[in-house]
Amino acid sequence: MAKTEDFPDYITADFVMSSPDLKHCPRDDLPEVAFCGRSNAGKSSVLNRIANNKGLAKVSRTPGRTRLINFFNVKTGGRIADLPGYGYAKAGKTEQQAWQKAVNRYLSFRENLVGLVLITDIRHPDQPLDNDLLKWALSSRIPVRMLLNKADKVSKKVPHIEVEFAMRYQSPSIEDKLKKLISQNLDEIIILPLFPQYSTATTGSVFDEISRVLKKQSVTPSIKFINQFYEQESFIDSWEDKLKSFDIDEYDHILFSYHGLPTKAVDDIYDDSLCADNNCENEITNENKFCYKATCYETTRLIANRFNLSQDKYTVSFQSRLTKNWLEPFTDEVLESFPGRGIENILVLSPAFTADNLETLYEIDDEYKELFIENGGKSLTMVPSLNDSSKWADSIVEIIDI
Repeated sequence: MAKTEDFPDYITADFVMSSPDLKHCPRDDLPEVAFCGRSNAGKSSVLNRIANNKGLAKVSRTPGRTRLINFFNVKTGGRIADLPGYGYAKAGKTEQQAWQKAVNRYLSFRENLVGLVLITDIRHPDQPLDNDLLKWALSSRIPVRMLLNKADKVSKKVPHIEVEFAMRYQSPSIEDKLKKLISQNLDEIIILPLFPQYSTATTGSVFDEISRVLKKQSVTPSIKFINQFYEQESFIDSWEDKLKSFDIDEYDHILFSYHGLPTKAVDDIYDDSLCADNNCENEITNENKFCYKATCYETTRLIANRFNLSQDKYTVSFQSRLTKNWLEPFTDEVLESFPGRGIENILVLSPAFTADNLETLYEIDDEYKELFIENGGKSLTMVPSLNDSSKWADSIVEIIDI
């Protein structure tokens, strides 16, 4: 593989050629980034926008028109490979299998491939093939970025407001997007960190960055900051909708695995006590309502109640620990113990997130699944996150309460 620092800068690009398979691809003398996704995700439109050329890639009303691997040279150096879409194209089964074979060989053997851009339609639920591709890229150590296309369709749910997306530690940055909104002389800006349960490491960090940027502004509008929404009925509706696609009775147990935090991080929210002193596993009180551990357990109860699950049917655990001084029980240790208790088929979900991420997909659906099976388990099924589901989009509108 080529070095990742050779990742090209997309400004303007020119069409080079189309290839039906790896053998007929252009020489592998330039760093190459492959664009991939479902046939109806709008890859061609994205390419045209990135390259600032409406006629670069042919846009069609019929999904699946990209049936060859199309190559575009970037003038600043590098190359884009537009791969045939998967999952929705109106083509025969034999033809689709041929495309898939060509794509698989390209991804596996293209020596100058330095990264992937996975394009999804934000309005439609995630697909197993998307998750498979993400896991493959991670295991192959190929950088991958997910691009949620057609976000303008979501903003149509709230046509009277401006909608911007930002990343805490990546681009587009909070600072750039916040400055853009402030420059429009808006009356109010609503900040929604996409973390259901409050913690200083996530939502608190977003607040710190917002505050840092605002301090440098001469004029600021009113700011509405949403610090958590784990108890929002529409949020629980979204998870209920996800789980309804699974037959819960087929599983021995359900595991709610949340991202871990140092124990000190939850202890610090209390003035004169500790998390362990506040019955956080069993109830929400005025004292622990901002405790991450307490709100994780409450999230679990709210979802479990939708399915009338008894307490012996599910478990709460915490993943991604760095030391033993993190929230317990640890997900890996819980999974190791399950087969010895006769729990061999489990369903796992992670309601600390609203979108799938590589860390969790790899950790639970790969490493922990292997650990579970090695200890006598038979199957571990991961429930996709809320991602771009319509229920979740509707829930966001309710959460911001506009």
